[in-house]
Amino acid sequence: MMNLESVQLIKCLVENKDQDSSHRLIEKSNYDLWCFLMSEKHQIKILKSELCLWLCRTEFNLKEEIYQRAGEISKANKLLLRMYDNHGNFNNICRYTQEADSQAVKEILIKHLPKDIRQHNQFSLEIEEGFLVTTGPHIQMNLATEQNLSEVERF
Repeated sequence: MMNLESVQLIKCLVENKDQDSSHRLIEKSNYDLWCFLMSEKHQIKILKSELCLWLCRTEFNLKEEIYQRAGEISKANKLLLRMYDNHGNFNNICRYTQEADSQAVKEILIKHLPKDIRQHNQFSLEIEEGFLVTTGPHIQMNLATEQNLSEVERF
C-alpha cells in the first residue's frame, strides 16, 4: 500500500488537436510545467481547470462527513509504476486518474516502458483506490503576472 494520504491536484478538461476531450489529474506542484508542455509540445488546449484533493480510501473514510461538505466527490485512483533494471537503476512514476480511466492509463504506462523492462517483467504497478474532492475552479496565482512585471520595471 502506498503511504501518501492526500495530494492537491488540478483536474483539467483538455482537448487535443482532433478536438477529442478528456480529463487529466495533475499534481498542483507540477501544473505550470505540465501546462506549458501540453500547449507547446502536444498542442493540447486546457478548457477548464478545477482544484481538487485526492484522498486515499482510509483518510476519506476517517473524515467522510467533512469531505462530503467540501465539494463534489468522485472515485479516483493513484497508480504507482516502479521499474528497475539489472544494474540497480530504478524509476518511479505516479499518476492520478478517475476510476473509470484507470485500466486505460495502466495500459498506456506499461506500453511506454522500454521493451527490455516489459519483456523481463522488471516493473510493478500498484493501484490505490481513493476519492477526489473537487472544490472549485483553479485560479492561477503566478508571481510573474503582467501587472507585477510592470510594477517591477518602475523600480
